Amino acid sequence: DAADNADDGLHQGTDDRQDGGDKLLRTWWHRNGNEYVGLEKSLDYIRDIWSSKDCNIDGILGFSQGARLAHLIALLHAASNRRFFPGLKYVIFASGYGDVPLPINLLPVGPGWDDTLASFTVEELSTSEMRIELPSLHIMGLADRLIPVESSRAVLDAYANPMTHEHPGGHHVPMQSAVVDIYLNFINDAVDKLSKKDQAQAHAVANVPDKKQAEVTSKEEEPQRDPDEDHAQVQQDECESLAMIFPDEFILHSQILNERGEVVNIKREDMEAGLGNGGEGRRFVHPISYAIKIRPPSDQIVDEALWPSDDELSLRVTYSSEYPDASPRLTLDHTMSLLQFKGSQEQACLKAIRSAAEDEVGMPCVMGCVYAARDFFESGGLAASVDFTPTDAYANDAIEKSAGTPEDVQETHSKTTDELL
Repeated sequence: DAADNADDGLHQGTDDRQDGGDKLLRTWWHRNGNEYVGLEKSLDYIRDIWSSKDCNIDGILGFSQGARLAHLIALLHAASNRRFFPGLKYVIFASGYGDVPLPINLLPVGPGWDDTLASFTVEELSTSEMRIELPSLHIMGLADRLIPVESSRAVLDAYANPMTHEHPGGHHVPMQSAVVDIYLNFINDAVDKLSKKDQAQAHAVANVPDKKQAEVTSKEEEPQRDPDEDHAQVQQDECESLAMIFPDEFILHSQILNERGEVVNIKREDMEAGLGNGGEGRRFVHPISYAIKIRPPSDQIVDEALWPSDDELSLRVTYSSEYPDASPRLTLDHTMSLLQFKGSQEQACLKAIRSAAEDEVGMPCVMGCVYAARDFFESGGLAASVDFTPTDAYANDAIEKSAGTPEDVQETHSKTTDELL
């Protein structure tokens, strides 16, 4: 359960969770009060493996102290908005424990780590109501005298949809064929539940590391056809108008081509004059996609406390071929972690935005959506939506959760769900 296969870079020490507490072991850390001495080195070691050229990790299985480390990795992955240990799809804990405080040296710093969590403290992570959305399987032995079942159950509350398997044995990983089938079923289910849309978003995030798409759907998307001439003209007119109305906030993500089919470099003066002007034969590449920063100029903000910390929070708009006779795809772009902008708050904001779009179907609606987002924050929506739970209509746009419990697996649902996007 410790670093049996690790290099000599990992430390040796005594682990207070091991039989024979005075025995010298190779461990991921040894505890000194609430400090895990050596944790930083272990996280660096795993990060280096994770980011190596030939490494492709889907999940983690940890036993005993290794299960504790797996939980800390999952927590960092979730709190950093999946920037740390990207691509993690599931975690399995055998004889894990959650009845101890988080280590005071949990948050990684130094070379190789970005500053996503630099402004936060371990105490804030400990008291956060964030639930980790990763599929998780928790294995515990009813006869385990080193880590009692109660200690293993204590970590369940950290996960949105934990699944448990209790076996009659002690402090070990059961390997009977029927139990192995439970592991395999869980892994296959967790990996299969990653929809094509999730994969597309992961690819987009990998190519645009400073932004994230808040909305993820589990629906399979067919290639979008170009709009007809009338719809295309309405879309282009609205896009150009918004670029002139919000010259400092507007960001075009799709392309404009000139008469030779070459991509046109859009400059500020182009926005002020109209994106489609300045040359014959210019045309938009469909689907048209752009973003508008939601935050108004500082002199228009009454109370800074009502707004998220990211000044770059933007509404991203992607037109469907039928727009404006059908709502556009509306998402949020930002760089905040889940401690700064909870998933429930994102979903509540998106609900307000989409409601504005639905009210104006048949007409250009994006300006109304921008002001709906501003109204959401200015009316105190950030604080009011901490425990927001999406209705079925909006839950369909959330990441597909782990389901399909094997026969011998007991599934436990948490009371609240914080969407990860």
